[in-house]
Amino acid sequence: MLSLSVQLQIIGGTQRCETITIPLCKGIGYNMTRYPNSYGHEKQEEAGLEVHQFYPLVEVGCYKHLKFFLCAMYTPICQDNYEKMVMPCMEVCLEAKKRCSPLMQQYGFKWPITLSCEQLPKISEQQTTGNICAAPPDTPDPSILDPTDVSSVKTFLA
Repeated sequence: MLSLSVQLQIIGGTQRCETITIPLCKGIGYNMTRYPNSYGHEKQEEAGLEVHQFYPLVEVGCYKHLKFFLCAMYTPICQDNYEKMVMPCMEVCLEAKKRCSPLMQQYGFKWPITLSCEQLPKISEQQTTGNICAAPPDTPDPSILDPTDVSSVKTFLA
């Protein structure tokens, strides 16, 4: 679903950058987003209604970068001189799922299909594919981690 939506929007050529207005997503490290987003939301008000349903999960603190991940999904970064949406990196999604899914399951919820990680770009493939992705500065890059050094991290180039 994610890749199909993105393709349709790029073909339509109606994407625009705008200042983030969704309260949950203000002050997360970037302030411009691209719409329509990958879910087909034309307006931030539409996306805001969906992303705010995850607010209790953010408040519980199951993953320190959950708010960043959710906002990068619903308010993708709009970067000058880059015509594509900058989506969160797959590694950020997988970490959010790993840390928050068990808590959701305790209350009878499954990880939402809308937050699927499979279609997101990988940190390690940014240079080879040209698809950049967003990750907090302390997100580990599995391709450069030394298994004996847990302090190795990948810094996202903004």
